[in-house]
Amino acid sequence: MISVVLTCDTDGKLLQVSAEGHAQAGSFGNDTVCAAVSFLLRTVALSLGETCEIQAKKRGSLFLVVKRHTDMSLVGDVQSTVHIEDTGTQATKNKKDLSELFTLYAAHLLQVGFSSLVAEYPDKVCFKKVIQV
Repeated sequence: MISVVLTCDTDGKLLQVSAEGHAQAGSFGNDTVCAAVSFLLRTVALSLGETCEIQAKKRGSLFLVVKRHTDMSLVGDVQSTVHIEDTGTQATKNKKDLSELFTLYAAHLLQVGFSSLVAEYPDKVCFKKVIQV
């Protein structure tokens, strides 16, 4: 079984995520559950880029921790324009604001993705969300 622990702050922003274990849902290289878990984690890690640190001490184990929001350095200009779907308006955000939005969305993406995997494969994936105060 793959155990995933998602840790967020009280605002819902991603602080860290850890995953450990094997789903045993297919032969080596053909396990779709392991592939789905890997896809979610790799996509978030690549999206966050240098704003996170990753440790993978052994196969079937991953620990991702987000650097403090004030230390984040995103690629691009100091300010970017963000389109807000709900209102149809645009807002200019600085890098720190964008970094916080990215970590908020990353946490949401992981929670939705892993909750979906647990619903479909309850005997293969265990997911827990922790709020750090």
